[in-house]
Amino acid sequence: MPTQPTPSTPAKPAPPKGGTKRAPTTPKPVVFKDFASI
Repeated sequence: MPTQPTPSTPAKPAPPKGGTKRAPTTPKPVVFKDFASI
């Protein structure tokens, strides 16, 4: 039973990786704006 939960943890972080790549695309321009504000 403990073997199943272990693979479940690494599998979860894998899907978020793909979503993070899409998210940075929008935040990237936002970061530049933040620097300009400073």
